[in-house]
Amino acid sequence: MNRSFHAFGWCLLILAGCCPSVDKARVARVFAPRLDREEVVLAAPDLRTIALDSGADIIDAPFALRWDGGWERPWTFVVSFDYRTEGVKGETVALRLQPLKDDGGRAPTQLWPSTFTGKREDTYVLGESAAFRSVSVEVDLPNIIRKQYRFEWQRRFGHASGKVEVKNFKVRLVRHALHAIKGGEYEIKQTKYFCLKNIFFDERGEVTVDFAYPELNPVCRVDVLNVKGKVVRTAEGSGGRAAIDFPTRGYWTLEATAEYPDGTKITTPGCVAVCGKPIAHDLIRQSRYGMMIVLGTPDLWERLGSRWDQRCIFPDNLKNNFTIPNSTADAIFSFHNCPVPPSLRRAADRNRQGQFPPEDWDVYRAYIGKFMDAQPEFLKRKLNITGELDFQWRGTDEEYVKMCRIFVEEAKKRNPNVFITGPEASRIKLPYFRRLHKLGYFDLVDGINIHHYVDGTKPEGEYWEDFMSMFEFFREAKIDKPIYMTETGWTTGKGNYFVAVSYENQARYLTRGMALMSTENIRSIIWHVDFTMLDEFGAIVKQNEAAWPKPMLQAFATVTRNLSDVKGNMKLHRLGPNTYLASGCRSNGSYVHVYWRSAGEERVAPPVKNVISMEDYLGTPVAYGSRMTVSEDPVYIHAASGYEGPEWKEPPGGYREKPQIELAADWTAERLDQGIKSAATAAPVPAEKWSDPANAPKLRIAYARDAGFIIEAEVKDTKHVQPHSRERLVEGDSMTFAFDVNKTDEWRTNDIWMNYKGHNCVEYSVGRSADGRSEAFRRNCWIPDMKKFESVGANVRTNIKNENGVTKYWVWIPWANLGLDEQLRPGAKVGFAAALYSSDGGKVTVNRLFDGIVDPLDPMKYGVLELK
Repeated sequence: MNRSFHAFGWCLLILAGCCPSVDKARVARVFAPRLDREEVVLAAPDLRTIALDSGADIIDAPFALRWDGGWERPWTFVVSFDYRTEGVKGETVALRLQPLKDDGGRAPTQLWPSTFTGKREDTYVLGESAAFRSVSVEVDLPNIIRKQYRFEWQRRFGHASGKVEVKNFKVRLVRHALHAIKGGEYEIKQTKYFCLKNIFFDERGEVTVDFAYPELNPVCRVDVLNVKGKVVRTAEGSGGRAAIDFPTRGYWTLEATAEYPDGTKITTPGCVAVCGKPIAHDLIRQSRYGMMIVLGTPDLWERLGSRWDQRCIFPDNLKNNFTIPNSTADAIFSFHNCPVPPSLRRAADRNRQGQFPPEDWDVYRAYIGKFMDAQPEFLKRKLNITGELDFQWRGTDEEYVKMCRIFVEEAKKRNPNVFITGPEASRIKLPYFRRLHKLGYFDLVDGINIHHYVDGTKPEGEYWEDFMSMFEFFREAKIDKPIYMTETGWTTGKGNYFVAVSYENQARYLTRGMALMSTENIRSIIWHVDFTMLDEFGAIVKQNEAAWPKPMLQAFATVTRNLSDVKGNMKLHRLGPNTYLASGCRSNGSYVHVYWRSAGEERVAPPVKNVISMEDYLGTPVAYGSRMTVSEDPVYIHAASGYEGPEWKEPPGGYREKPQIELAADWTAERLDQGIKSAATAAPVPAEKWSDPANAPKLRIAYARDAGFIIEAEVKDTKHVQPHSRERLVEGDSMTFAFDVNKTDEWRTNDIWMNYKGHNCVEYSVGRSADGRSEAFRRNCWIPDMKKFESVGANVRTNIKNENGVTKYWVWIPWANLGLDEQLRPGAKVGFAAALYSSDGGKVTVNRLFDGIVDPLDPMKYGVLELK
C-alpha cells in the first residue's frame, strides 16, 4: 500500500505537551478499502467540557498535530464530534484549525486553512443545543501545508458564562492518491511550506508521469490540453510510466489517468509552463514590470523577469518592526494600512473597524519620529504612506492630509532624499483625487501610487477608460509626478469582491492590460499576487490550489521577455473600433508589436511589414504568412519596422460597444402610514419573478416611514420541518431576506474591509423552531460596526405560524438593522432579494426571488425595490 504513495513518504505525530488538559491521544493507521485514498485516524479524549467564563477569546485547544513529508495535495481533515450546551443562547463557540509556526507560536492569519464545509470562513460555529448534536465537517487545506496545526475553541459574540460539552471528538487526516507528475523545476521551494512545480526556464521541456500502483498493471494515458481545454495530443503509458516532450515555449494542462482491474479510475491533473530562458539581469533592472513577492523568492521572480515589488509594513511594534526582506532593490514599502496604530487613537475608536486619526497630533508626531529612528534602513527605501484608506479612513479628508504631512515632514527631516508616494487608493477614484488635490496632498508626495481593479471586465473598457480619465485630471491639475501602479489584476476565484474571469481570460487580460499601460509613462506595473487560495484575493495568485502554475504566470514571463527591452513608452495604435496595436522600439533597433482585438476575430494581413517572427501571449511560436488571425488572444509580432498604416478615428459622439446588461425587473412597495405594522395592502410579488414560480410564496412588502420594512409571506407547507436555530435555520423551512440600502451607488471594486464594494448590505434569516418559537438571525453582514453585536438578530421582530398546511411569516426589520441612521424617503431604491428554504425532513430546496442571496453570495445581483 505504501507504494501507492511512493512519491510522498510521510509520518504523523501528536504534539506532546501542547495541550496539558488533554490525555495522551491514540493514533491508528487505517486504510480505506479504496485505491484512491489513505487515511490516518486521530482519537481525542471521549468527553471534555469547555467553560465560557475564562475571559479569553481562545478558550480551549483539544489537541495539536504535526507531520513531515511531501508537498502534494489534496489534503483534507474530516472532523466529527457530538456536543451539547448549557446556560448559553445562540452561537456559543467556533472550532477553528489554527496553523502554527515551527516554534509552536500562532502563524499569521494569511496562512489559515481554506474552508470548513464549503464556506470561505476558517471556523465552524456551534449553536445552542440542549441535547447532544452530531457534527461532521470537512476542512480543505489550501496550497500551503504547514507542519503543525492545532484545533481551538474560540469564543463567539462575547459569551461570558455557560458551558459546552464535547465527546467523540475525532479527526481523520485524508490523503488522496495521486500520480507523480515531474519535470523541469519540479519543486521550486518558495517558502518552507510551499512550492511551485513543473516550470521550465528553457526553450523546451519534458515531463514524466509515474502512475500509482504500477504493480496492478493499470491502463495509463496522459492527455495534453491547450489553454482552451482542447486535447491536442495523448501519450500512452507503459510499465506505469509515461513521458511527454514539449518542444517549444508555451503552457499546457495535463490529465494523467490510470484505470485499474477492479474498475477504479484515478486521474491527476497537472500543468506545464515552458517559459523560455530567463532574460538578463541588466535588462530586468530597466523594466517597468513586477509581481508582488508574497509567497515566493527573489530568485524565482527574477527568472520570471520581475523587477518591481510591493511590501507591507506595520507601525505598531517598534522593536524589529522594519527589516529589509530578501527582495529586489525596487520594492515599494507601504504601511498596512496606516501609520497611526490603534494605541494612538481615541479610546472609543481603538477597537472599531477602519482607520482613525490620532487622539493627540503631537504624540503621533513623536511616535513617527521614534519609529523612523528605530529603523535605520527605513528611510533608504521607496515608501508609501497609507494603504487603500480611500474606503477605510474614518476621519475627515483634512485629518488624513494632516496625518500624511506630519509623516513626510518627519521623514524628510531625517533624509531629505527619501522618496515617498501616495495615496495608494484601492482603485482610480477621481472624486477622491480631486478632494485631496484641493487640500494640497499631491504637493507632499514625490510620486503617485495607485491600485486599480475592475469587476471582470475587459482591459479595453472601464479599466483603460479610468486610466485615461486619471491622466486627463493630472494634466488639468498640472500634477507632474511619476506614477507607480503597485497593484492590479483580474481574479479567477469565486469571491464576492471581484467578479471572476477564467484562467484563460486572466492571462489574456494581463497581457493586454500591461501592453496598454506600457504606452503611458507609468514607472511600475505590479501584478497583485496575494497570499493563498483562501479567498477572492488569493485567486489573483500565479498558481492554482495544487501549486501548479496558472496561465497568467506564463503570460507574465512572456510579457517581460518581449517588452522589457523596449525603449521608453510604446505607442498605442487603434486599427478599428475593437482592434489594437501597441508598438515599441527595442535597443537593437527592431520593433515589437502586441496585436489583438477586444472582441471577435478575423483573418487579416499582418499590420506591419518586414515580420521576423510571431508568438502568442503564452510564448508559443505562431506560423504566419500573407494572412494571420487577430482575436482576443494577443500576438507578439517582431519586425524590422514600426507601424506605418492608417489610424482608426472614433466617430463624432463617441463609440461604445453594445453593452450586455442583465436586467432584474423593478417592482414597487406600497407605502403605509406611520404606525401600521402590516403589509396587507401591498400588491403580492408576481410569482413569475421567483426561480420556481409554481411553488412561489405569496410575498408582500411595505415600509413604515419611521419603522422600517414589514414583510409578510404565505407558504404552502403541509409538513413544517425546522429542527434547527440560528445559523442553521436554512437547513429547514425558513426564509432569508437580503437588503442593500446603497443600491443606486457606485460599486467600488476592492472596497472590501468595511462593506461590500462600498455598499451596506445585510441578510436576515427567519424561522419557526420545533418548540414553536419564532426567531431571526443575521446571516451575513457587510456593514461597519454591526458585526460585533452580541445578538445578531437584535430588534428584528418576527412572528411565524403554521396552520392548515400554510406557514405565515410576519417580519419587521427596523431601519437601524439595515445600517441606517435615518429613515428612507419616498423615491429611494433599495437592493432586495429573498430565498424560501423548504424541507420535508430530507433534501432542502431553495426558491429565489432575484439572485445573489444563495452561494455564491453577490449583492450586485439583488433586485430593486422603489419606495413610493
